[in-house]
Amino acid sequence: MSSTNNISFLILVLLQVLVVLHTNYVKVNVGANQGTPAQFILPESLARARSGVIGTAVSRIAPGSEKRISLPDIQPHHSQYYAQWLYTGRVFILEPDRVLPGRLGHRYYEMEEHARWGHHLKVATELRDIDFQDALTDAIIEWINEFREGFDRRHGEMLAFRIDRDLSPDSPARRVPIEASIKYWRTREFKDLSLVHLKGPEWFVQGLFAELVPFVGSTAVSRKSIAFPKDLSQTCDYHEHTRLGRPCYKSPLPL
Repeated sequence: MSSTNNISFLILVLLQVLVVLHTNYVKVNVGANQGTPAQFILPESLARARSGVIGTAVSRIAPGSEKRISLPDIQPHHSQYYAQWLYTGRVFILEPDRVLPGRLGHRYYEMEEHARWGHHLKVATELRDIDFQDALTDAIIEWINEFREGFDRRHGEMLAFRIDRDLSPDSPARRVPIEASIKYWRTREFKDLSLVHLKGPEWFVQGLFAELVPFVGSTAVSRKSIAFPKDLSQTCDYHEHTRLGRPCYKSPLPL
């Protein structure tokens, strides 16, 4: 990420810290249906602005009453991710001490990171937090770019299945596994490209077919020259906020 983007994120985090220091809080009880109940204390203004579910629940609390809500189906360790998001405005899925792609032991970190992203995405969907979802889209693009040429067929299929399960059919994020696969898969990984041989949701397979058409008969070099975001300031085409006509999560909230 460029220094300009780092500065922008730092400003956003500082603004959110100021909001946290001058806000009321809402107590959120989670995990009752999971057998592991826990309570989180979240800044009310940020939680209401980000999450449609929390915002609706808090609005139903009578004035003067303690602001306490229950989300019994959300697991506590998933809620920790969400609390981190509210307090920092950032999403972290890459392990700080991760083994580099191609090195012994990398597969373990890779699966841990992908699982963490999936847990985040499930919470974003359950809490109806579009900004969190968009931040997760950027996080998975960053994850893909850690692999670059190592992003193979298994990664593309795995990512497509997760998106298919948790996001809406018209989600712009569906473009991410399609475009990343077109750019990074090796030529041999397209040889058995058919609805029979390729695993993955139908939209993913059809999207790959459609994107491959312009490259029929051309070299792999031309296919790998297509644009795929490496700068997180240029990812709004994959975000829900663009489709909904809302500002990006990177913009300060009007609190």
